[in-house]
Amino acid sequence: MVTRNVWLMGGPPWRLRFAPFPNRRIRITQIFPNGRANQEGMRDGDMVETISRQHCTSYKMLNAKVSES
Repeated sequence: MVTRNVWLMGGPPWRLRFAPFPNRRIRITQIFPNGRANQEGMRDGDMVETISRQHCTSYKMLNAKVSES
């Protein structure tokens, strides 16, 4: 497991799934082949700490950031 600071650029398709984790953290649960998340080196089990330099403290925030990228 790696903690990631993610910079979302270039738009979708990111092709990943994520879930809330204890202590207000977000865990990547699945990375699909041929998606941008896979190309950027994200892996199943990675923890997301920041997105585009903003601390990611909720599932809702992460979902919004991924959708608007």
